[in-house]
Parts: sequence; structure tokens; C-alpha cells
Amino acid sequence: MKKVQSQVMEKDQVCILLFEARNYNLAMIDVVKQLQNKKICYVSLNKTYGVLMRDFKKNGIESENIFVVDTKTGEIEPSEKSKSSSVCYVSSPAALTELSIVISYILKQDHFDYLIFDSLSTLWLYDKETYNGVAKFIIYMMNKIKSSNIRALFTVIKSENHSFLVEEASSCADLTIEYKNGIMHLLR
Repeated sequence: MKKVQSQVMEKDQVCILLFEARNYNLAMIDVVKQLQNKKICYVSLNKTYGVLMRDFKKNGIESENIFVVDTKTGEIEPSEKSKSSSVCYVSSPAALTELSIVISYILKQDHFDYLIFDSLSTLWLYDKETYNGVAKFIIYMMNKIKSSNIRALFTVIKSENHSFLVEEASSCADLTIEYKNGIMHLLR
């Protein structure tokens, strides 16, 4: 991600980041690298805390400023929960009420510069029949964030299946950026 793009994201409070599936992991590392000097709350719906920390270390990302909300460990490896003060566990990515309570608490603490929500595409997997729960959750969270001092990046894997999600999320976001072939393009 170019420095210009990170400067743009600093001006806008809620940003949607669209990624191609094939570039997703590299793009996420790139985003975190750009923000690693900021205090980050990383809400992970895709990877466990342990996997994220290994990925960050492998890619030269200092993690002392990163707090993780882990929704995967409780679902797939409950016995692997870390005792670290840098992680909070939510029972599963589908536990929207629990996730909402945790994020609301984090926003009230005002300890973070950025909240990275990885990813809206994963939420869709848990409510692809109706989209209603996910759409309401997204709009609620974005409005809650806008009443705080934190900046938020919501990630989405670009796909025809997620066009509704992108449309809903973009209607509430200040900015939408597409990461394509290693370059970020402002869409809105």
C-alpha cells in the first residue's frame, strides 16, 4: 500500500478495503505494516490469535501495539487460548451480539487509533441466506465507530457473492478502496 493511500485513510473514519482473493493475505499484511506504529485493534474472523502473531512476526511486523479480538480459537481450538493481555476471545464469528459488546467496550476505552475488521466476507458466510443480520450488524458497528475517535478498516474479498455486502457497507463508509494487483484505487 502506498503512503499516499494510508494518508487518505487517516482523513476518513470508516473505510472499506476490497481485496482480490488471491492477494488477500499479502494485502492484509501490507495494511498492518503501514499502520504498525499506530495502536491497532485487529478483529479477526478468519485466523486465530496464534496464527496472526506468527504471520506478523514472519513478515517483520512488531505486535506490541496490536490487540486482537479472536473469534476463531473458541470455535476450532478452545484449548489453545493464550493468556496474553493482547487478545480477547469471542466464541465464534457468528456471535454478533457478543462481538458487538466487545467492540463497543473497546471503542469506549479509546485506547486505539485503528480497528481492522477482518473480514465482512466471513460474516457473510454465517448469514448468506438473508444478509439481514450481517447488514444490520455492519451498519450498527459503523455508526458506533463514527461516534468514537477510532478509525476503522473493514475488509471484504471482492466477489459477485459479496456485492450486496459491499453496497451496504459502502453506503455507511466514508471511503471505499480497492486493492488490485498490488495497487490501491480509490472508489469513493
